[in-house]
Amino acid sequence: MLFHLANAAMLPIMGQKLAIGNTGEGTLFLAALIIVAQVVMIPMSILVGRRADRWGRKAIFLAAFIALPLRGVLFTLSNNAGYLISVQVLDGVAAGIFGALFPLVIADLTRGTGRYNVTFGVASTMQGIGASLSTTVAGVIIVSVATTGRSSSSLASRSSPC
Repeated sequence: MLFHLANAAMLPIMGQKLAIGNTGEGTLFLAALIIVAQVVMIPMSILVGRRADRWGRKAIFLAAFIALPLRGVLFTLSNNAGYLISVQVLDGVAAGIFGALFPLVIADLTRGTGRYNVTFGVASTMQGIGASLSTTVAGVIIVSVATTGRSSSSLASRSSPC
């Protein structure tokens, strides 16, 4: 749930950031963001699926959980379209790892219990809840930061001696 809570809002926010800076090209940039992530995610999923037993699930999951905040930090460093689209590679890495390992970890946890399907369903529901809440939570944070920023700057301009 936390992975999707943190991850789901980044793509639309990044798309909005590109659309604001490039009037009329927002759809093109959003498509590029999606395609880059998908092009990376597919081979990453295949690689992880083939190597999960050899490399270990925890180490691979750690790579996904490092890629997610790294993407968030890198996302804030520039408004350049090429740069932001290239940062989406990390989304493909994280999503590819998570997508491939998620069913494997559920299988490991439920082995011999006969509860794979119900566990997978509950865990998938939690993912959906996290992804659904992600854009709402991100929107509240963005609006509160923007409002606070405006309030602070207007307050500062009113109190300055100039």
